[in-house]
Amino acid sequence: MPLVVGYTNNEQVLAYMETTSGQNPEGGLSPENFETMITDEFTAAVQAPDDNSTCESKPEMVTNAVLFFYRPYPSTTNMTVFRDRYLDLQTEKNFAAGLTMLAGKVATRKATAFVYRFDYRPKTQPVAKDVPEWAGVPHMFELPFVWGLPYLMGAGTTQWIFNDKKMSDVMMAMVATFAKTGDPSLTSGTGSIKWEPYTQDNPRMLIIDKNVEMNEPDAVDYKALAFWNDYYPQVVMEATNNCCNITSTATTWRTASRSVCLSGAMATLALHRFWF
Repeated sequence: MPLVVGYTNNEQVLAYMETTSGQNPEGGLSPENFETMITDEFTAAVQAPDDNSTCESKPEMVTNAVLFFYRPYPSTTNMTVFRDRYLDLQTEKNFAAGLTMLAGKVATRKATAFVYRFDYRPKTQPVAKDVPEWAGVPHMFELPFVWGLPYLMGAGTTQWIFNDKKMSDVMMAMVATFAKTGDPSLTSGTGSIKWEPYTQDNPRMLIIDKNVEMNEPDAVDYKALAFWNDYYPQVVMEATNNCCNITSTATTWRTASRSVCLSGAMATLALHRFWF
């Protein structure tokens, strides 16, 4: 059965804004807070051994790997750069990596998988009035367009502008076409959109923005997705498997890999011939 999965370009920005509590109008993150937030998160992700265990954990291996990959280079003190790198980490780790792994696995089983990234910000006010421009598109901001909310009529409802209605037309048409045929590409009056399948050898995504088109090579950081899907589980395994008697490294590897995949797949929109 074919599959469609996708995510927005700044999935966890609302949680970030709540955490920082408006301390900086641009959401800036100091280098010190960047290091602290990542260290705290990934130290907690490494399970400590029991008191009677002969094992020892090395959470610093995990935090150092994540910091090395996401710390800005060349060195900078620009707080917006650290903000963006931290938010990239959260989207890529918790959503994009797991979803693309799922799509790749589906594709290897002779099924067709499609992946999108939703970058479109609604133009209607006050729909996004509490989300600043720098925040991009938060979690589930594609759903009003999927469900056709720009066409909702009634007393007291928001009057959506034409651009947003057009985006809703496109989203609903792709959903309907996928449910009917298993391919969300469009060749109708709504527009002509060729949505290429996602495979491990040719990992293409549909970027849904003012223009709806397949991604350019530099639009998606595929190396970051590989970091979470391929390298990070190995680091976690090494950080937690420092024991005198190691019984099942294969089980540890499978568990770590699965946790990365499911963290994204369970938390975002997945379509299996239907758009939930």
